[in-house]
Amino acid sequence: MNLMLIHNSNASYLQGDAQQLIGVGQPFSYSGGTSAQIDLVLPLPLSMFNSSTQDVPAYLMSSPLTLQIDVASVARALYHGATATITDYSVSNTYLIYQAVELPAAFVEAGRIAAKSSPFIMNATSTLNVQVPASILSSYSLGLNASSVRACFVLPSNGASYSSGTSLQYVRDTGDYNNTIPFNGAGTNAIVFVDGNQINSAIFDTPAMVFQGLKSALHHNMQGSVIYSSPSMVSASLATNPWLTQFYAIGWDLTSFDEESSLFSGTPCTTLNLQLTSYGAQNPSYLNTIIVVYDVLIAFEADGTIQIRR
Repeated sequence: MNLMLIHNSNASYLQGDAQQLIGVGQPFSYSGGTSAQIDLVLPLPLSMFNSSTQDVPAYLMSSPLTLQIDVASVARALYHGATATITDYSVSNTYLIYQAVELPAAFVEAGRIAAKSSPFIMNATSTLNVQVPASILSSYSLGLNASSVRACFVLPSNGASYSSGTSLQYVRDTGDYNNTIPFNGAGTNAIVFVDGNQINSAIFDTPAMVFQGLKSALHHNMQGSVIYSSPSMVSASLATNPWLTQFYAIGWDLTSFDEESSLFSGTPCTTLNLQLTSYGAQNPSYLNTIIVVYDVLIAFEADGTIQIRR
């Protein structure tokens, strides 16, 4: 969600819709001196539920679909600034908002009969998320064993661990951070290898290169409801375009061809290797989140079971 909100939303969305629904910059309502609450409407960033061409065939399932939501720790979930203290929080009055269609019995029966000879197939994307310190990103490998990797992202953070007293930010951390002209191209060289083959030969060391690479990766890969990326130009410290002086995630597009409706159009990958030169030079202990987006096929069998292939 951070990747999509910060890098794939324009300023008006963050100031309007996201503030009303997702609580971006929204003040809490206080109840007495020791508690406060906020109303949130959170999307489920799962491509299985956001497909523009297919809906989940609930009628083929042998049991109800179960969604599990893991609640983050206080340090990861909330920012309180310097004058407040947060001891704990809870989630209450939850609702799941969804759309369902009552299908004719003949259609349901025909679908179940068809699944006996050929399972119902849905294509979706899934993600692998790993957090590592910046110091080890000079050469870092991930074993994926995936048939179709669509994109890879690295999101730098501004701390070695999560803290409620530190507002989470994404700022490039490189050797040219404190130069007279920061981020002037003398910083990070970022290259991705798939099974030993260099996939991206561009050197992402300027705001223009990072912006272009991120737009390409987000355009091809991020969930069914995202059409084209428009990274936000809003910054708490910079009233103008922050991309000219500080920029955020690095993104690689790994699709084989430009056709988003195709199945498994990404790159087959057993081992993904990232090599970021001069990255994390200022703060090598700071956390970085690696996100790999890959295709999966979801097969609904005649007996109501689900098989997932990657």
